[in-house]
Amino acid sequence: FADLGNIAVYGTSCAAWDFVPDTPLADYCPPGSDWSTSDYNWCQLPWCYVSEKCVSRVPTSVFNGSNTTYYSYDSCGNAPDCYNNFASDARCPYDPYGKKSYTVHKGDRCECMYHGSELPSDIYRNYPMSEP
Repeated sequence: FADLGNIAVYGTSCAAWDFVPDTPLADYCPPGSDWSTSDYNWCQLPWCYVSEKCVSRVPTSVFNGSNTTYYSYDSCGNAPDCYNNFASDARCPYDPYGKKSYTVHKGDRCECMYHGSELPSDIYRNYPMSEP
């Protein structure tokens, strides 16, 4: 995973990391998927790496052999674990705003413009034209 562009920040704070390009599981979460299904709903869940002392920890093998062996959805706003418990957790599919968008953003024309993709390179190469 060392060559992935976002690997240094992967799981460092609460975010829907597996939907972020250039991260280990991003290929399993393609833009435009049906986020209401067990196949993809977990892609939208915010999570972060936690210590072995965290009660809501879930084991991971992404960095197998390191001390980064647990993550938690619960640490990130009490999000459900729809990856492991989609069928048994009544909060799955995760739909935080109850609008049937099944995404971490609110919808209603306030969607994140680049959700699941990268900023167009002309934006960060050509702007700002002066310091903000």
